[in-house]
Amino acid sequence: MPKAKKNARTVDLYKKLNDSRDIAEIWKEVYDEMDAPEFHEYLAQLMSEHDIDAAKLGVDILLSRSYMYQICSGERMPGRDIVLRIALVIGLSLDEIQRLLTLANRGILYPKKKRDALFIYALTNRYTLYQTDELFTRYGQEPLL
Repeated sequence: MPKAKKNARTVDLYKKLNDSRDIAEIWKEVYDEMDAPEFHEYLAQLMSEHDIDAAKLGVDILLSRSYMYQICSGERMPGRDIVLRIALVIGLSLDEIQRLLTLANRGILYPKKKRDALFIYALTNRYTLYQTDELFTRYGQEPLL
């Protein structure tokens, strides 16, 4: 598969959709060959890249071993706060978190939302999970834990 098709920019896709009168041509050109990974597949990739296994991650984000393995196997989809806890503990970038949230169908971080803005601040400043919860509490937001 040509790399350009797989890594098509969102802006370019909007333009194609806006300019086209035939969805079939766009579908064949772009979408038939563009497969997003499942949430658990992308999580496994990120865990591998950051050298963390499911058992350690589960302990670090305070999840039971069985629930963590259900997430990693694709049997269960975590809630948004668990995805955010995973992201903080692994040390993901903002782009990686946004993709993980999208794949989990949990809504990306939006800086106009107070809680999301605090999370982005905590992420940028490399806060731990506990420091992030303290920040949330200080500003009257529901903690992650």
